[in-house]
Amino acid sequence: MRKYILLVLILLMSVSVFSQVNGKKFGIGFVLGEPTGLSMKYYNSSTTAFVFGIGSSYFGSPRIGMDYVWHFNAFESRIVDLYAGPGVVIGVGEGRAYYFENKGHDHFYFRDNGTGIAARGILGIDFTPRNTPLDIFLEIGLLLGISPNYGTAFDTAIGLRFYP
Repeated sequence: MRKYILLVLILLMSVSVFSQVNGKKFGIGFVLGEPTGLSMKYYNSSTTAFVFGIGSSYFGSPRIGMDYVWHFNAFESRIVDLYAGPGVVIGVGEGRAYYFENKGHDHFYFRDNGTGIAARGILGIDFTPRNTPLDIFLEIGLLLGISPNYGTAFDTAIGLRFYP
């Protein structure tokens, strides 16, 4: 638990430094799904942003992630934006994986207590209600496990961020 609290504090301190640069937009909120926890977003331009997350996950708990996303106005709307980009995920602590096979009723359950690293590709949609400091997001990501084993997985999440 101490490790988890320390990681949250380090992430919050680093993001507070980012949020003071040129008065750019910074949002903080929560995410439910994979992972479940804290979500932060820092816009470094009008179309690009860094997205940070820390929370609990099957990949490892705690799980720390960072994505670099490009926003594109596919719907020509001020309320809805699509975004996509690459990222990296680090899972520390207990991680779990499942494998099922139809024929022969074989299944595999894997439990690890190490550190996992994965590359991530993300696609998401932001809803920003008019005249509010909020954004609601829904995203899906493809993970490519790099260490300790190779493999793939999908992430899905929904969340809310507040922009003070």
